[in-house]
Amino acid sequence: MLGPSPIPPWVISTSVPAPIREAITDVMLHLHLDALGDQTLKMGGFAFFTVVDDSYYNAMRRMTRLAQQVTL
Repeated sequence: MLGPSPIPPWVISTSVPAPIREAITDVMLHLHLDALGDQTLKMGGFAFFTVVDDSYYNAMRRMTRLAQQVTL
């Protein structure tokens, strides 16, 4: 079975100063609490953003391994 799968991660370069990275992260994680932010998320098919660890993408790795076994 393929999916559901997570969206690609949002990342912020370490060259961006830490206070700016933290502010962007805070906005992204609380966007759903603002009426316009929530509406915007829903327009894109999202409910909210959350912090996840690398293991969250194991499903994508599994799907990649399955896809690599397919021959056409």
